[in-house]
Amino acid sequence: SLLGSRKRLELDLGCTGAELLIDPEALERALLNLVINAAHSMDPGSRLRVRTRLIDLARPSGQGSIPAVVVQVEDDGCGMPR
Repeated sequence: SLLGSRKRLELDLGCTGAELLIDPEALERALLNLVINAAHSMDPGSRLRVRTRLIDLARPSGQGSIPAVVVQVEDDGCGMPR
């Protein structure tokens, strides 16, 4: 496991079935990078959550909105030093 045996991965995939126009390899690289970096700062027993949700995004023209998918990655690790 990328996280190690004593860390939890939670998936909250709230928009399954949505059609996306993305570069799947770029999304995979970004998510892997976030997960690996988070794993380095997480204590045993910590949690990493990957969440997706569908939102309405305002068009730049101001004329209505378009559906968009938000991908959120969060953990309860110690974070980066300032």
